Amino acid sequence: MDRATDIAVIGMTGRFPGARTVAEFWRNLSEGVEAHTEFADDELRAAGARPATAGLVRRRPIVADPGGFDAGFFGFSPREAEVTDPQQRLFLECSWEALESAGYDPHGFAGAIGVFGGCGPNSYLHAHAYPSGVTSPGDFQAVLGNEKDYLAPRVSYKLDLRGPSVSVQTACSSSLVAVHLAVQSLLSGECEMALAGGATVYFPQHAGYVHHPGGTNSPDGRCRAFDAQANGTVPGDGVGVVVLKPLADAVEDGDVIHGVLKGTAINNDGADKVGFTAPSVRGQADVIAEALGVAEVSPESIGYVEAHGTGTALGDVIEVAGLTEAFDTERRGFCALGTVKPNIGHTDSAAGVLGLIKILLALRHSAMPPSINCTEPNPQIDFAASPFYINTRLADWPAGAQPRRAGLSSFAVGGTNAHAIVEEPPPQRATSGSREAKLLVLSARTPTALVKQRQNLTDALESKEDADLADVAHTLQIGRRAFDHRLALVCRDRVEAVAALRDRGTEPVFEGVQRPDLPVAFLFPGQGSQRAGMGERLYAAEPVFRSVVDECSELLKPELGLDLRTVLHPSAGDRERADEMITETRLAQPALFVTEYALAQLLRDWGVTPTAMLGHSIGEYVAACLAGVLSLPDALRVVALRGRLVQARPPGEMVAVRAGAGRLRDLLPDGVSIAAVNGPDQVVASGAAEAVDRLVERLAAADVQSTRLRTSHAFHSPMMEPAAAELGAAMAGIELKAPEIPYLSNVTGSWITEEQATDPHYWGVQLREPVQFGAALAELREHGDGVLLEVGPGAALRGLAGGHQVITTLGRGSEHDNLLRGIGALWTRGVAVDWAAYSARETRNRVELPTYPFDRQNLLAGADAPVPPTEAEPETGARPSRHRRPELPTPYLAPRTRVEEVLAEVWQDVMGLADVGVHDNFFDLGGHSLAAAQVAARLERKLPVAVSVADLLSDAQTIAAIAALVERKLHEKLAGMTDEAAAELLSE
Repeated sequence: MDRATDIAVIGMTGRFPGARTVAEFWRNLSEGVEAHTEFADDELRAAGARPATAGLVRRRPIVADPGGFDAGFFGFSPREAEVTDPQQRLFLECSWEALESAGYDPHGFAGAIGVFGGCGPNSYLHAHAYPSGVTSPGDFQAVLGNEKDYLAPRVSYKLDLRGPSVSVQTACSSSLVAVHLAVQSLLSGECEMALAGGATVYFPQHAGYVHHPGGTNSPDGRCRAFDAQANGTVPGDGVGVVVLKPLADAVEDGDVIHGVLKGTAINNDGADKVGFTAPSVRGQADVIAEALGVAEVSPESIGYVEAHGTGTALGDVIEVAGLTEAFDTERRGFCALGTVKPNIGHTDSAAGVLGLIKILLALRHSAMPPSINCTEPNPQIDFAASPFYINTRLADWPAGAQPRRAGLSSFAVGGTNAHAIVEEPPPQRATSGSREAKLLVLSARTPTALVKQRQNLTDALESKEDADLADVAHTLQIGRRAFDHRLALVCRDRVEAVAALRDRGTEPVFEGVQRPDLPVAFLFPGQGSQRAGMGERLYAAEPVFRSVVDECSELLKPELGLDLRTVLHPSAGDRERADEMITETRLAQPALFVTEYALAQLLRDWGVTPTAMLGHSIGEYVAACLAGVLSLPDALRVVALRGRLVQARPPGEMVAVRAGAGRLRDLLPDGVSIAAVNGPDQVVASGAAEAVDRLVERLAAADVQSTRLRTSHAFHSPMMEPAAAELGAAMAGIELKAPEIPYLSNVTGSWITEEQATDPHYWGVQLREPVQFGAALAELREHGDGVLLEVGPGAALRGLAGGHQVITTLGRGSEHDNLLRGIGALWTRGVAVDWAAYSARETRNRVELPTYPFDRQNLLAGADAPVPPTEAEPETGARPSRHRRPELPTPYLAPRTRVEEVLAEVWQDVMGLADVGVHDNFFDLGGHSLAAAQVAARLERKLPVAVSVADLLSDAQTIAAIAALVERKLHEKLAGMTDEAAAELLSE
């Protein structure tokens, strides 16, 4: 039974010996792999070890590439990363991955996220980063990067997490104690989500270890937990992080739930043992019994225990004795006992969380992995009189009538013990139906990472035949940070998605680079774009769109004498009649208004809001209504009236002409006038049919291209004057307000003024005068280099915009797919989309997907690498190592002056970069206040004027800007000096 105190594990990740992912970790566990590395003589010597050393064990479990780190992703400079303990870097990286594996971007999570973690002994600082020791006040950066105290706070700072941040230091039990503290923090309401885990990486990695007779380490590099030949443990590397959340919240939010923490407990042995480093039966039994009590479960319901299992002669015996005492049952041999240490060694501070991940994987795969290196049970342990047996093979662990449960122990030198009860997860909640088309979005900090993201997602979709594509899309939308380099695609199923991502499909993949604060202008097309059935699929699939159409249609019934929905969305038998009816202006104009207005409201509901608007003819009424000039009921009455007035006018014709307005005027016969100037060579003329015939003949004779338009009347011509007068009079009875959103006037081709928008006469003129769309579009472009979005059926305005890029929404063909393509295209350019609102009317679940592909560089400082001088140290001739320049939004531009060269050289040394361009931002390169202090101190010795830390942290954050500042300060200094003193200064 679920309880309010149950805590769900919703995300997990790690770095394991012989495995980079949890999937590879499970494969090794299930296959009984001993993931140890044997070191050759040359590797031992390179690590500073002597192969002939007595007791040297030349094998142990290590993680791959411990020096690999994406410094730029986390805002480090390469130099700062080099002097930061890889344990802390890996824990930071895994914290990000764990949140992504849970389907969360912390910036999009409304609650507080806590961090609880511990790391192993720091062997990196003296072995690699500062072999001569940290002696200078200028080495504060190394202290920050290596002290255990800063493990959790660094994650909180780099990921902007606002919950409790606690670095845990209880030696071998640190990570399970961190899990316990995270659980308590969640239960007390201090945070709504928590990261918990640990990291241990020993340096030098390839040095092996020395066995001392009577010590706890194995003499042959093999851990034999609970075996008759058990003779010690093996130091191993590992990192693990899990994401925790109250179970009720996780179920409600559709999270992936890997398992449930029913109860956790911690205690200490006190003095009830033979020595400080020794274990205690009573201490271990008490903590296990307490965890069972907190979980409110019977010991007999536990099917598996992941033991501490160090493989020491004393430790194994005491552990089984403590377990047996805590279980306190007459049943025998019902609970499997295992331990991960024979596979990956004793990972110290990471041991507990890696044992938890092992249990979660066993629950997922319904199997207990074998406990290896145990061929004969330890005869000092009376397993026959205990509830336990050693599981030495991959055994089925199927779900049954009762939930599967496991216990997890982690004990430490010093006596801090921890135990947890883990239960199988409940089924994920049922989802609702979804849109037929799905919008997949991906982003990365760099183009290279985006390519890798795309490949990883494609491979994942290809391998997961049962993947729910709607949940995949949802997770990508709400569970990933939106970075600058982006892609989006619309697809209907997994096969179509894979084909598109591999560039083998018919569906386009949109790619773009985000531009912050990109303005969006809504363009509303005019009459001629309408068709029966427009918006039909949206009406069926999108509740917001449907509710607006319904509201408008009800309000229009008295004005039109019919239900507009019968024309917009006719039944199959009425389609032909609806096609005829919608050509009537009295219905066409209301139909366009309603469709465009409803579409605009849907876009706004999804977070796409216009900074400006431009409507073509009747489209200006949509803009005016959205801007607050007209209320919706008034706008609908006026649009219906406008349609009736135009419908009552004598018929006329219109023709589109490929010529400028001046050229066309010279060819106009009587009775024809210019109705719209859509661009420099896109003009529309209108008039009576006979007059338009004469115009067409003249145009042909003058070799000017023209196209007759399908229309019933001569819009925006003198034939509209009676309708314009009547409309203007009617508008006098309507409350008109100043626009709240800027939009452009069809009459002037410029921004509507408050006087125009609130003048009833203006709206009559707007019906009669030519539409100045071309001028308005040019003015809109002058307003800002934003994105233009055609909000309505068809793509008429995109065609009129010529070279101006316009994104369509309904377009032609499948309207719903087209709308999602438009949203995807907007998002790739940097337009924010409210993905929560987008999926608010569906019940969607998060799913596990590939996490961010970090662009790792080897950032291990060499043991003999010179240390960059600091403000307290003189500069030497030795040059610190340098790394390639990260991918930045600014292209590389080399220094152009001597001052820029000096500045760049200092930046390169402090940051650890091979190149710094004159327009590279200090913070984009990983700069911060400590780095700024080092730069300022260096420059003081190199330049005749001072550059302060404040200068570096102010607006002057590039080489070019600081060089200009230096030259200005130098001129000011020279101006106050004698010629002799100035000459001496310059000569220096």
